[in-house]
Amino acid sequence: LRPARLWLIVGTGMCLPGELAKLRAARALVARHLPQAQLSLHATTARWSLSRHEPHTNLIRTTVQAFTAVTAGADALSLYPYDGVSGLPSADGVRWARAASHLLRHESHLGAVAAPGAGSHALEALARELIASAEQFADGIAAAGGYAQALSSGWLGEHVQQVARARAAAIAAGDAKAGQGRVFVGVNAVRAPGEALPPATDAFSDRPDLSPWRGPAAVE
Repeated sequence: LRPARLWLIVGTGMCLPGELAKLRAARALVARHLPQAQLSLHATTARWSLSRHEPHTNLIRTTVQAFTAVTAGADALSLYPYDGVSGLPSADGVRWARAASHLLRHESHLGAVAAPGAGSHALEALARELIASAEQFADGIAAAGGYAQALSSGWLGEHVQQVARARAAAIAAGDAKAGQGRVFVGVNAVRAPGEALPPATDAFSDRPDLSPWRGPAAVE
């Protein structure tokens, strides 16, 4: 029998060490629990991290995220256009997203070496921590009666909400000079004085339906 093909879609964020370890952990978990599966990792840049304010900073964010994904050994890659936060992206945004992907492949030659971070003690240690946390979380879902029961009972939603509330608080407290909280350049740090934005429509609030939200919207 041919091995089953498993496509796993993973979003990549801005913390390079953490994201490298996350994709390594994902591969290790699939190999451990689904040894017959032929895994393909499809990485996407994170819409969660895109800002409506100074949208050109999103070009840097998505390029860093794409670099991380390829360096971590992703098999496929999708980049969000820098200006697609509030609606459909422009033709220019689509073109720049495509150009970043081709530049990393054809000029940086990132695909020439598979998983160049392999063997790093720091990354391997972090990956092991993520694997342990993921398996502990999976045990919690099993104890709650399985995924469907954990979702319908609100157990899973409450866990997601706790993490989201903590992230929103960290962003609201972000201060680059003090080195505290979570910083988004051009949004809650390194921002010209006197600039203001209308209230964001996708800021975090307690959402029982687990609808998506953006991190920068907490302070935009």
